[in-house]
Amino acid sequence: MAAYDRPADEPGIGLRVQVSPAGKGVHLVVRIDSSELLLRERDGTFTGSVTLLLSDRGGSDRPDASGLLLRPLGTPSVSTFALEMNAEQHEKMAREGVSIALDHPLGSEVRRVRLIVMDQNSNETGSLTFPVR
Repeated sequence: MAAYDRPADEPGIGLRVQVSPAGKGVHLVVRIDSSELLLRERDGTFTGSVTLLLSDRGGSDRPDASGLLLRPLGTPSVSTFALEMNAEQHEKMAREGVSIALDHPLGSEVRRVRLIVMDQNSNETGSLTFPVR
């Protein structure tokens, strides 16, 4: 996934994220712009799939006083979410986007997280890097 190594975020799929503290990490509510997802319709049912990758990052893209960089730290977590909905749910999703809630543990050196979303039907990606501390 090219979005993993890029210095800037990939705008191919629109993303928003709400971050709140949760135990030893953060609780994330990810909103995906549904107009940028390819869903397949068959007999009134719309289906698709998205893969989310969460990559922990250091503090900045240049070394700071403690030596942290905006570089991947550790192994990213990867999750795939199946999307299946009827016509009414599809209309709602078109207005509000796709919402996925999940918890993400954080190590002490993590300052930012890069979220990468890939649409499994189109292979389109989008990413968003956000502070967690």
